[in-house]
Amino acid sequence: MIYRTSTLVAAVAALATAGAASASLQDFSAGIGDWTSNDAVSHNAGDGKPAGSMHVVNSDGFGRNSNLTSVATAGEMTAGADFSFDYKINAGMGYNGAYDNVRVTVRSGGNYAYAKIGYTGTGTIAPYGTWGTVSLDLDNAGNWDFISGDLNTIMNNATSVDIFFETPFGGFGAIPWDAQVDNVNVTPEPGSLALLGLGALALGRRRRRA
Repeated sequence: MIYRTSTLVAAVAALATAGAASASLQDFSAGIGDWTSNDAVSHNAGDGKPAGSMHVVNSDGFGRNSNLTSVATAGEMTAGADFSFDYKINAGMGYNGAYDNVRVTVRSGGNYAYAKIGYTGTGTIAPYGTWGTVSLDLDNAGNWDFISGDLNTIMNNATSVDIFFETPFGGFGAIPWDAQVDNVNVTPEPGSLALLGLGALALGRRRRRA
């Protein structure tokens, strides 16, 4: 069989484009997968971006953080990949998100790294009732507020990932967290896709010579 180089190049380009778009996308259109929480978590079929989301509610308040945890998502992570998700806070600390954080923690054995977005981190929280997006380059140390151990080792051997909704003022009155998460995505680094493509191209050339 003859494999034409132009055909292989086109196929590799298509593979790279498709892989970069959504390597591991969870849109919660049918359920919440293996995600669990320390609070009440459920599937919200009617409200998402665009439809369906994961919904967490902390009914007892008193500043306790709400977290969402997944093991399967951590298994998709590698150093160099991008991790992103959409979120919407319906109720939190107050002041329309001015004193709230969204925190991402990736764990590997006894080591971990976390990044905070919001009041005590970088960036700002989307106003209550509107969707915002968090996007992190997993091997960029500048994205992480704290790293215990080697960052690349953590990302290449991640055992769980947490998405927290938190306030730095624990115990500050009754704070019934109500938040949603959608479109959790792990996208591999472009270099990994390029190596895959080069391997396919080399294989095709060898077969063509044969």
